[in-house]
Amino acid sequence: MNTPFRPRRLPKHSGAVAWCWLWALALLWTPSLHAEGTRVLLIASYHQGMAWSDAQIEGVRQELAPLQPTIDLQVEYLDTKRTAPSERYYQQFESLLLAKMGALPPALILAADDDGLDMALRLRDKHFPRVAVLFSGVAISRRAALAQMNNVGGVFDDLDVADSLALVLKLRPQTRRLVVIHDQSRTSLAQVETLREVIRPLAGLQVEFLTGLNAEAIQAKLGLLTANDLVFALPFNKDARGTHFSHEEAADLWAHASNAPVAVTRDVAMRPGILGGYLVSGLEQGQATGRLAQQLMTGSITVPLPMSSVPGKATFDFQQMERWGIPLDLLPANA
Repeated sequence: MNTPFRPRRLPKHSGAVAWCWLWALALLWTPSLHAEGTRVLLIASYHQGMAWSDAQIEGVRQELAPLQPTIDLQVEYLDTKRTAPSERYYQQFESLLLAKMGALPPALILAADDDGLDMALRLRDKHFPRVAVLFSGVAISRRAALAQMNNVGGVFDDLDVADSLALVLKLRPQTRRLVVIHDQSRTSLAQVETLREVIRPLAGLQVEFLTGLNAEAIQAKLGLLTANDLVFALPFNKDARGTHFSHEEAADLWAHASNAPVAVTRDVAMRPGILGGYLVSGLEQGQATGRLAQQLMTGSITVPLPMSSVPGKATFDFQQMERWGIPLDLLPANA
């Protein structure tokens, strides 16, 4: 004779036991140095050899060095300065990453710049939902959206773009025309929107945006400027013909052609003939993200993960200051 099944009553403390099991399972998904060969995936937006990207990666390596040899840093280049991002391209890159990583999820995903962050979030949300994402070199205009996401933190790179323009205009009060150079990349377009907020209330300032042109056409326009003009050069890595330029190459082109002072926003663009500005450092961006990664891997920080900005350093070329008649006492105290 079969005995009917009767559910067994659980003891009163079973809820606590269940929570203990859930807590233990959660720990399995927490980055831990106790696991041999803990892999950290770093997705760089651009390509190896680009000074801005290389500096960020070097900064991460420096901060993760104390955790070696436990940490296995896997760097992958999205190459979006030379390959236009698209859904099909992202799908192909995603498949390649999954094939290279195998079934074991990374302990942590790092992203350098906006396109790399897009891929990092795509990969995490679709395949590794419990893995944290840390970023560097990302537009601060994304802060509100990123704050709504779980387990995301990092550092923004364009906090000082507006302040830099305001400072250079203060150094050159005679400026009547502002010429902004930028390409159509996500980074530059985000910075253009930030600048528009600063420019809008400036009555009497004529503003011209040079974009959608080949480099020679931009140089020709810069050659027509006068000492009462100011050039503000944002990141420019691809012209209308599809020719690619490093930050250094673009800055050299503008400095050589311009008959007006040229201000820039990144340390890699601080070349001979450039006046300067508040300059963001790729190395410091990477170091800041690397410190967050180290703290997360060692359990020193918890969620929600912090988001911050690494301030740029006021940096100017003395010969260019003399050329354009800028007194030293107008510079910030920490320049």
